[in-house]
Amino acid sequence: MLFRQVWSHNLHQKASFGGTFFSPSLILTTGRTSRLMRLDSETGLPLWEAKIRDSWGWLAANDTLALYLNQHKFLQCFALDTGVPIWERSLVGGNVFGYVVAQRRYLVTGGWRGYTPIHCLDAETGTLLWWYSQEHDFASPVSGPWGLALPYTGNSELTILDWANGHVTRRLSLPADLQVADRATSIQRYNDNLLITTKDGHMYLLNPAMDTLWQRIGIHDDGIATMMPAILGSELVFQDREQSLCCYDIDRGYLKWARRIMPPHVEHYGLRLAATMISGERIVVGTSVGRLEVLNSEGDRIGAHTVGKRVATDLCVVGNDDVIFGTTGLIMRYSIQPGSP
Repeated sequence: MLFRQVWSHNLHQKASFGGTFFSPSLILTTGRTSRLMRLDSETGLPLWEAKIRDSWGWLAANDTLALYLNQHKFLQCFALDTGVPIWERSLVGGNVFGYVVAQRRYLVTGGWRGYTPIHCLDAETGTLLWWYSQEHDFASPVSGPWGLALPYTGNSELTILDWANGHVTRRLSLPADLQVADRATSIQRYNDNLLITTKDGHMYLLNPAMDTLWQRIGIHDDGIATMMPAILGSELVFQDREQSLCCYDIDRGYLKWARRIMPPHVEHYGLRLAATMISGERIVVGTSVGRLEVLNSEGDRIGAHTVGKRVATDLCVVGNDDVIFGTTGLIMRYSIQPGSP
């Protein structure tokens, strides 16, 4: 396996899940000089830079806009193509907001740690459209065609809000043993469904538009240690209590493989696993000790390479065999090709 660094961009601070936004055609990140940057995926150079209030906050984007909320309550909107400021506003109704979720014309913020209500703004103008008055300690919201899903773990309830007006459309019970932390939850979107994994190894699916009960699709006897497993197509990749890396087929409902690979792969203090799939059904996993591990479709390690310090963001595949990710101080692009190192 041949690993080649294509480029690196120095952030002068640690990269993070909340401060990066990756897609094959879009790299948004924040830097220590209080700048929001869009990087060219081919060169790693900034396509544009924009001034923000500080470099520790929440970042989101839709098809045309980049949206950034600083640590407290100042929200800024920029044109995605040029970085030109569109609008900015200091939010009212609390001191600390947190979370930024963008879907089409809607932008939702608030609810973090129960400090402030959920607010929904028009993403194009910054106009407040509605707010949800319940100041619960909501976990990270999940958006979908059915609306906005708010997990409230105080009473194990999931509230679904209508995007247009913030009205409650459904309230659903959550399965027991749900995993929740400050900036992560074991509730993720899978196609038009919600997927839940639990610490004791249960996996559930539910379509909030139609279903009232969670469908259990599987159980892993050794539990699921990763709070937010990686979803790669129809495969769920996670680490279990025995520190094995596991791959579960969501649609067919069976464990494809489990491999004891050291060092441990769970990243971000056990919350989230950074992984993606490249050509040849190969899975690339970023580790907490700064290595890229490459596995084949049977879970066998076929390559590994040290890239520096811990991999601190998601992995984004570009083309067939390149991955972009963040580590301590850097955003990097690596090419991973078959062959001898």
